Amino acid sequence: MSLFAAVSDAVIQYQFFVGNRLPTKKRNNKAGIFDWSLGEGVASLPGAKDADYGLFIFNQDAYGSTGRKVLQIVALMGGISVTSGEHRGYAGLVDLKTGDLLWLNADQQMGGDVRDPQGSEKRVAQLLEDFPGSTIAKAPVQ
Repeated sequence: MSLFAAVSDAVIQYQFFVGNRLPTKKRNNKAGIFDWSLGEGVASLPGAKDADYGLFIFNQDAYGSTGRKVLQIVALMGGISVTSGEHRGYAGLVDLKTGDLLWLNADQQMGGDVRDPQGSEKRVAQLLEDFPGSTIAKAPVQ
């Protein structure tokens, strides 16, 4: 999971945003090729032997305490920004024979509080938006 998160972070930083593209990805990106991999080692993951593809999901949440929220208000009055929490998630489709990342959806400011069922459903729907062959509708912006 750490490798998937690290590769996802690299895709976001070095391919999704034009100004930050790695020189080795510029050529491929112009040709419409998404060339990222977790490596052939994914074939040895438990359960991967008889599967062609794997859906990798990474989710990280950190919520601000009441004290941190008070600090945010005080800091804002002083012109300083303090974040109250972190909400990021990635979902990726991986070819388990080659390790190639075939599809990725990433959001570093996801909605939905995963501590309750409705928030968890919202998060999963956001992660699986635009999944190849999916009929999941795009979640409304709130």
